[in-house]
Amino acid sequence: MADNKRNKDFDAIVSRLVAKADVAMETVAEGYDDVLEESIAALKQALGDNNTKDAIKIAYGIKGAAGSLGWPLVSTAAGYLRHVLEEQEKVEKIDETIAVHVHTLELLFKNQMKGDHPEGIQLIKNLFSLLEKYNITPS
Repeated sequence: MADNKRNKDFDAIVSRLVAKADVAMETVAEGYDDVLEESIAALKQALGDNNTKDAIKIAYGIKGAAGSLGWPLVSTAAGYLRHVLEEQEKVEKIDETIAVHVHTLELLFKNQMKGDHPEGIQLIKNLFSLLEKYNITPS
């Protein structure tokens, strides 16, 4: 009987914590659009400056945050770009390939393609095809 009460108390605590975490994530996600826009601009700047090291860091940051804050397609596109940047030696047309990835990120953002947006999914499939062409396997 005591174990049953402990389990119910624990379940209630966990439920309250999960609810608080959900509210916190929603609050953070509401302000993420501005951060994402700035991150894409910083990514473009790093690429324009031929600063691959920073571009990789920024793409990795976008991948992580976007995935957690309601932008899974942006997360995937940024992750694919990171792989392209890390494995440039495999890519014949690197400038064009990078441009396609950045343009995809911009389209996803500008058109608010969150969740499983059908057009966004097709854009991701197109990027994946590019990676396959160059034998790059995203993790």
